[in-house]
Amino acid sequence: LDRFLGAGNHRILDVGAGTGYLHTFMGRFGSVRGIEGDPEFVRQARARNLDLEVMDFPRQLPADRFDAVLLFDVLEHLEDDLQALAAIRSMLRPKGLFFITVPALSWLYSDYDQEAGHYRRYDAPLLRLRLKQAGFDILHFTHFNTLLMPLAVAARLFRRRAGRRPLEASMVERCGGLHDRDLKVPPRVLNALLEKVLGAESAWASGPGFGTGVSLAAV
Repeated sequence: LDRFLGAGNHRILDVGAGTGYLHTFMGRFGSVRGIEGDPEFVRQARARNLDLEVMDFPRQLPADRFDAVLLFDVLEHLEDDLQALAAIRSMLRPKGLFFITVPALSWLYSDYDQEAGHYRRYDAPLLRLRLKQAGFDILHFTHFNTLLMPLAVAARLFRRRAGRRPLEASMVERCGGLHDRDLKVPPRVLNALLEKVLGAESAWASGPGFGTGVSLAAV
């Protein structure tokens, strides 16, 4: 966002915004609006005076057009990913920017992905193809979550599964079910170390980029 959008008065839409966590530090880029399918997440966001509303994306879309649309770890939750990307493009102003992240490495699909509601993980060629099919010009493309990749791969390999159908549950229910394992916050010292490791990737990921990693990002 710093590199491609920059500070200003941009109109930004966060699709699948969850509880609006990103919005708390996005103000310098402009006005941020969010849409989210789970009413409980929206209720929590509104309790903090964040601009979120319940919408069933991509069936329901805001009428406005935006300078930037964010889709962070959402596309994998949608069965028809091409339809979702086409909907994103329709909401952008001319020369608008689309920022996306997805889980990478299709062979790493595991119980975690199914429980989290993922239809798939993405290999780089598939994500590039989907973006081009939807009419986007790719300005930047990189893997990330790279430095900790060996640990992540080891953890997932024990839980790989062939199925690609997510379990039926709301996002709130899924997060609750995953909390004691995958989403549990580690002890403070370890958490601070992990934060530094991931933070160390940011300059390289937004510049030259990584050739592999357990996540993908594109602009």
